Amino acid sequence: MAMKWVSKEFVEKNERRLLLAIMGLALLLRLLFSFHFGNELIWYDEHNYHSIAESILRGDGFYSTYDPPWTTHWPPLQGYVLAGIYAIFGSEPRVGRIFQDVYGLIILLLIFLIGKKLFSVRIALIGALVFAVHPVFIYVSNTLYSETLFTTLLLTTFYSLMRAIELKRWPYFAVSGVLLGLAMLARPVAIFVLPAIFLWLLVKNRFLYTVTMFALILIMASVTISPWIYYNYAKYGKVFFITQEGAHSLAAANHPLLKKKAAEKQPQDHELVQKLRTAEEDERNKLYYKLALSYILNHPLDFMKNYLTRFVKFWRVYPDTLSQNRDVNARNKLISALFYIPFLVLAFIGMFQNIGDWRKIAGLYLFVLFFALGYSFFSPSIRYRLPVEPYLILFLAAAAENIFLRKRL
Repeated sequence: MAMKWVSKEFVEKNERRLLLAIMGLALLLRLLFSFHFGNELIWYDEHNYHSIAESILRGDGFYSTYDPPWTTHWPPLQGYVLAGIYAIFGSEPRVGRIFQDVYGLIILLLIFLIGKKLFSVRIALIGALVFAVHPVFIYVSNTLYSETLFTTLLLTTFYSLMRAIELKRWPYFAVSGVLLGLAMLARPVAIFVLPAIFLWLLVKNRFLYTVTMFALILIMASVTISPWIYYNYAKYGKVFFITQEGAHSLAAANHPLLKKKAAEKQPQDHELVQKLRTAEEDERNKLYYKLALSYILNHPLDFMKNYLTRFVKFWRVYPDTLSQNRDVNARNKLISALFYIPFLVLAFIGMFQNIGDWRKIAGLYLFVLFFALGYSFFSPSIRYRLPVEPYLILFLAAAAENIFLRKRL
């Protein structure tokens, strides 16, 4: 009798009811967990995004009073979305958390829609259920991190591209470009998926058509981000891609004196530390780029070794954070590892099992691959992997169905 609930016939007949039940479960778990934080801000990024939202509401512009030295460090969209929520419902962190819990359900819905299109209704529902109970997604949706917004926009871009490739209509590609631009405004690392998009188009279409539609996507993405680039030019007198945070991240990941563990050991009067501390922001960013690029060019073998190490760390099963607070503890690391070990094993099994259908699901493989390759230039973490975990969830769901259900039902 219990197996009836997961039979193909049952899930296809009750598809909508099951999806609504899973969405209800996901929302309930997230809202209950929101009491863990309340109005407290415990993470560095949270403090800054909350401060930026309040600064916007005061009419002071896009600026964090929590961390003033980094005026061009933060991408804009999370701050403006929070400001809009605060303007209507009050400037309290718990309000932002609740709204992220609600609009984060778009991720669940898109996992279902993509899974149904590329695999089956049953796999789509399994994927939606995995997302609903995913402990890290539950946790992050209740922080004021930009990951929930970014993951939503990147996955919406993927779905729009999937429909565009299927229907071969240029307006869908144009909309995909706008969505990609919005994703970049949430997190500039969305640029990592551009090679994935080009290759995905190439797998499905002729070269000339691919180049034309890819150019349209680039144009629309550029138009979408251009107001923010102009804003920064008008304010700072220079053109840069959304933020200048990449300079610090690239240097911190690659230069031996700036890596996390090495930096902790540096004396405060170290010449490099003093120079970075006293420099103006623009000069500091230039110095970061100079340090990173000079080290990479002068030590290519060390860079490749470190790059491969970071690629492996991209798949780590427990968080390794710079911040220290009440949630950074052995218990949470254990919970993370107990979840992610089977999660990643099944996801990789699903990738292998479905390789025969690679043309149909090429987008899933390519988004995961190029996002991992891109982030490996910087310092990877579980939080930074979240935007591509919806695709991993679908591979996991496909493997779970094949291993546990297909032979029985």
